Order: sequence, then structure tokens, then C-alpha cells
Amino acid sequence: MKDINFLPDDIRKKDSERDLKAGGIDFRDEIEPKVMLIGLVILFALAVIFFFPMLYNKTIEQKVKRTNVEINSDKFDRVREVNQGLTEIQGKVELKQQVVGIIDQNNVPVNEIFVAIQSIMPSDSVINGLNFDGRKISLSGRVTENIQLGEIISRAKRSNYFKVDERAAISYNDNKNFTFNFELFK
Repeated sequence: MKDINFLPDDIRKKDSERDLKAGGIDFRDEIEPKVMLIGLVILFALAVIFFFPMLYNKTIEQKVKRTNVEINSDKFDRVREVNQGLTEIQGKVELKQQVVGIIDQNNVPVNEIFVAIQSIMPSDSVINGLNFDGRKISLSGRVTENIQLGEIISRAKRSNYFKVDERAAISYNDNKNFTFNFELFK
């Protein structure tokens, strides 16, 4: 049945307005489109902030799982064998590089030795023999005067290249031939 209200319009509106108002909000008022749009943008932003990163992480995790399964498959056994062989070869090469490094570190250029010996020898002395074993040098030759042998020893002591032992084997004979042993600093 239909409800018929015989009250005048002004009384009827006031009663119905009281019924519609709850907590001071008039539900008959329209929500403004700007407010609605801002609310939708905020909801969308929250969805993007929380949902899409989780979705992206799940996608990446699935790709990683598929890649791991693919890598551990039988078709890559040969690649693993080659990588293991390369690792062994790299270990051997590193050992050889260490040996070469030690050799280079202890290497003495022969040209430097000849220049250093030439700098300690007096001008009118003669070198008859030179023996070098990597660290020690044995020098034999002939001097014109006895003082030249002392000059050779003093120049070798002052040199930054030679290490002269005071008790080094120095042999000298009446023919003015000498043999002198010393070590390199390097």
C-alpha cells in the first residue's frame, strides 16, 4: 500500500530532513566530482604502491627459478666441464706467473753489470775474466800498478751496486794479475 502523507509541505520536509541527517551529514547533498576524483587517485596510487612491487617481485622470482632449472639441466654439463677445466688452467697460469715474477724480481740486467764494472775499473787496467752466478761476481784481470787494485776495491765499496766483503778472496801476484770476488746489492 501507498503511504499518503497529508501534512503540509513545509512540515513534511522538516521531518524527512531530520530522518536523512545522521551525524550532521546530509546524504542528499551530492559528492563533488573533484573530491571523488581525488579519492580515486589516492586509491589508485595506494594500489600501485603496494600491489605492483609485489607483482614485479613474484615475476622476477619466477624468472630466477626458471633460469636455475635451465642452468642445472643436462644441456649445460659440457659448459660446466669446460669451466672446471678453465679454473684448473687459471690456477696453473697463476703459479707460472708467480715463478716468472720471482725471476723478474731477482733478474739483473747484464748491461748494468758491465757498466758498473767499467765504472770501478781504472782506465789502464785490463779485465781477463768475469764470472757471474746471479748474485756473486768473480773478476780477474791485470793492473799496471799496485795502487790500481786498491782503487778498484775502494770504488767498488763506494758504488751502490756492489757489496764488498772485507775478507773477500783477493788474490794478487807479482805479475800484477788479480782476482777479486764481490756480490751485487740487487
